[in-house]
Amino acid sequence: MKKCRTSNEPQPNPKVKKDNRDPSSDVDRDRGFDRRVSYLEYSNHARCRMECRHITQEEVKQIMLDGKINYNKSDLQNVKCPRYAIEGVTKDNQDLRIIFAQCNEST
Repeated sequence: MKKCRTSNEPQPNPKVKKDNRDPSSDVDRDRGFDRRVSYLEYSNHARCRMECRHITQEEVKQIMLDGKINYNKSDLQNVKCPRYAIEGVTKDNQDLRIIFAQCNEST
């Protein structure tokens, strides 16, 4: 005798794979600018310039997320870490160009 499934039973879809990984882990940091602020680290020079110009880490994060890439000022061919020049405006109307060096483990 042949057993049949009723049409109300859910059918497993072999094409859909269950994946519990973090979706942000699929971002390829070698293909374009990764705007995730979780990778952000500040150099001593960056902290000094931020202090001199009264720029907060929140303003840097906002420019990283919303700023425009200036490809003429960027160095994408850098072997160690491509450098992206991101431009934006702070809360107190300072025009900024921030250089983000995007390495494998950090930006």
